[in-house]
Amino acid sequence: MKRDSYIGSQLRAGRRHLWPVIVLDAIMAGLYSAMNLFTMNIVNAALAGSLEDIGQLALRMVLVGLTLIPLRLLYSRSSTNFVRKTLERVKIGYLQKLFRKNINEFREDNNGVYLSQLTNDLNTLETYYLEPQLTVINSAVNVVAVFVVLGIVDPVIILVAAVTMAVLAWTARANGKPMEKPQKEKSLLLERYTSYIREVLSAFAIIKNNSLDERITSSFAETSKAVQDKNYELDKEYTLATMRIELSIGVINLALLAFMIWTVRSRGFGAGGAILLINTFSRLGEPVMRLSEQLPMLKSTGPLLEKIDKQLENQTEDHETLEINDVRQGIRLEGLSFAYGENQVLQGVDLDLEAGSKYLIVGPSGGGKSTLLKLLRKFVPPDSGTIRLDGQDLADITKESYFRLLANVEQQVFLFDDNVRNNITLFKEYPEAEVERAVRGAGLESVLAEFSDGLDHQIRGNGSNISGGQKARIAIARALISKARILILDEAFASLDEEVARQIEQTVLALDNVLVLQVSHVLFRDTMHQYDGVLRVADRGITQIED
Repeated sequence: MKRDSYIGSQLRAGRRHLWPVIVLDAIMAGLYSAMNLFTMNIVNAALAGSLEDIGQLALRMVLVGLTLIPLRLLYSRSSTNFVRKTLERVKIGYLQKLFRKNINEFREDNNGVYLSQLTNDLNTLETYYLEPQLTVINSAVNVVAVFVVLGIVDPVIILVAAVTMAVLAWTARANGKPMEKPQKEKSLLLERYTSYIREVLSAFAIIKNNSLDERITSSFAETSKAVQDKNYELDKEYTLATMRIELSIGVINLALLAFMIWTVRSRGFGAGGAILLINTFSRLGEPVMRLSEQLPMLKSTGPLLEKIDKQLENQTEDHETLEINDVRQGIRLEGLSFAYGENQVLQGVDLDLEAGSKYLIVGPSGGGKSTLLKLLRKFVPPDSGTIRLDGQDLADITKESYFRLLANVEQQVFLFDDNVRNNITLFKEYPEAEVERAVRGAGLESVLAEFSDGLDHQIRGNGSNISGGQKARIAIARALISKARILILDEAFASLDEEVARQIEQTVLALDNVLVLQVSHVLFRDTMHQYDGVLRVADRGITQIED
């Protein structure tokens, strides 16, 4: 794991929950080793005819066995707690890192990538990284315990055990490499699969209305098959790696058996010593086998961690240092230009937008209206020129302070599955008087009167249980209670009937000390004179339409 890996650092931080597991592993390994020593002594005592010693040793074995029962329960709880706590930390860390991503870069990415990483990739980390860690630790502790017992019997035997470990470690390392590439490819396929599923579910109505069922089903089958084929390839590589390791272990076990026979005969061990050697070396074989199986799994997650980190990293660095808390003068565009590749959308635009004024922005589709809003929202930087807010370069103003003064009302308003109050306050604490002021300012009083529970009325399914006009008014109330000084409406009237649209327009025009920028194809000629300016965005420029 790379030391500078962000997700890797979260995984490393979760290791503090491993200490109870390690301690319990060590205690249990010591007790199992003690039982092996008791077995040796019982056999020797039996051959010597010492019944008293046999009774005492048997009693000790029973006590050790009873002690192991609660320890096993504690171990199970501790290991489960390690996986749970670490996964929680990784998921929270992932989300925190995601929220630090530049908004323009996030919008350019397919959301399915992030959904896949939060589900498929983190599940893979649980299966191929966290759970194998527990096995590796348990196996390593048991190997150490075996070495201690062998050292008690005859220190020379430790050398043989060490050589055995080295050979098996090399075998595990050599067999882990082939699994890395399929693991990364599987992750990429799962991203595309998740994105495809999200797209199909989003387009459900279109698919049904246009009888696309068979085509989508066929396409889904191909996508699903690709994922399953990659799963098969990964499982095949894992099976082949395991087979090679087991073959190596088989050869080593034969060599160890020959060594044990020679040791018992040449070094004069009694029957008890022979049994101890057999039990101890058998205890060495199992953890070594598990180590050789689990270490390749751990190693295979390296490329996956790198891929996740790369996705979360910002490709461009911000150099924002200025904090703002108000809009006093307004926004000025100086020689602003922006292009999508070869498509020049805006070129050399100069424009003044005064604080507290209301502007209607019109123009043909593809003329640059949405691009202008993206620039003003700091979603994308201009190719050249400058946007100034109260004389300060917008590029130098922190997004956090700017967004506190900026509110958006779009055609598709997002609402949480919560009550109206929380959808207005966005889960922040406000005095009741401020909530009521926002409700009045957005014209929500008549809407709340229709609900028996008023502000506590529950919103369901992103507002599926209320009308488009009610959703728009809730969005405006959000802007008012946040004390936004800039309000951007992007086709907010497109899905509303004329009466509701007119009511909301008058609500917006009546807002005091708020710079309003409304982009709309829905125009009411009789109210256009109420705006401080009507701006036409077309032909790479912005012109003001005179009365």
